[in-house]
Amino acid sequence: MKILIGNFVLADSPDPIPMTNLRIANSGNIQPAQFFRATAMQFYDRGNQKTEITFDTTQLWPTQLAAETYLLMLRTMFPTTGLVTFIAGVKGRQTASRYLLNAVVQNVQSSMLGACTTKHSFKISGGIIQTTPQ
Repeated sequence: MKILIGNFVLADSPDPIPMTNLRIANSGNIQPAQFFRATAMQFYDRGNQKTEITFDTTQLWPTQLAAETYLLMLRTMFPTTGLVTFIAGVKGRQTASRYLLNAVVQNVQSSMLGACTTKHSFKISGGIIQTTPQ
């Protein structure tokens, strides 16, 4: 799967930016109601749907300097809000694109694995995943 925010590639599995631990959590606003002498509580869906996507990526760099520079500058290299595009499937074969409009990159955690490998964990929040980018 390939994940982009704007034109910036966050993940492109399996290569060159492999992705692991992809998780998608959907939630909404639920209102509980307690009625006198009722046998059970009632719950009402109030909408406000939210999608949270988390995943990890790793990248191999030609030098330690390149890895450290990328690690330090990653957060400044892509927009924090915008259209997030998910392209499922294998390059050169059938694919399916889905979109998270007005998404926010809520959290980025980065670390070094050895001298030339960086690891990045992303958390993206938005509304409902759409089939069109509008």
